[in-house]
Amino acid sequence: MFADLTVWNPTGPTNAGLRDQLETVQRKAARFVNNDWSWVSSPTSMIKELGWMSTELVRKINNLMMLHKIVNKKIAIPTSILPKCSRDGLRFQQTLGRVLAYSNSFIPTVTKWWNKLPSNIIGIANEDQFKSKLTEHLIKSN
Repeated sequence: MFADLTVWNPTGPTNAGLRDQLETVQRKAARFVNNDWSWVSSPTSMIKELGWMSTELVRKINNLMMLHKIVNKKIAIPTSILPKCSRDGLRFQQTLGRVLAYSNSFIPTVTKWWNKLPSNIIGIANEDQFKSKLTEHLIKSN
């Protein structure tokens, strides 16, 4: 349903309205697919029955996949843009920004999520296996 490339991710409190608009599109899509426009029907239930992930979860997976590609040099983005690694070499030192725009940007947000992942997932070099284990982990933890 969604592409694997991260182009835009409305994070932070200032983009709450944009996130809501994306969720609204998904809810309308679920109604369309089920051809059910009744006011008593629940789009949330339809989304679950269709097996769709929330747009928020999809964006999180796509961002973590992008970081995985950067870390494993599978994409032409230099690893020098990333914060320093911690002692174990798997995690990143958390960067703090004084400006909200930076604090909610890709690097600080995705490295915070990355650091919360189990080591056995971070250590997977294969993209497909990483995505599979990552998705499974995030669905269980939600």
